[in-house]
Amino acid sequence: MKTCAKTVPTLESLPEYFRVKDIDGLFPVHLSTLYRMVEREELPAMRFGKKIVIEKASMLRWMAQRNGRNLTPAQ
Repeated sequence: MKTCAKTVPTLESLPEYFRVKDIDGLFPVHLSTLYRMVEREELPAMRFGKKIVIEKASMLRWMAQRNGRNLTPAQ
């Protein structure tokens, strides 16, 4: 039986711009929660039509601001 292990991204491995689904597993929340956070403008993102793009530098600033809160990157 073949199993597919999911690779969890790291901030260092992300390109300068990435999509929400690219950070699935980086935070201890479900992917749908990340999309809701984008919709509520709690997560820094830009829309290009239906495509949602996050800038790595914006994500790093956002994480620094949230340091010490419940949403921290998974180790």
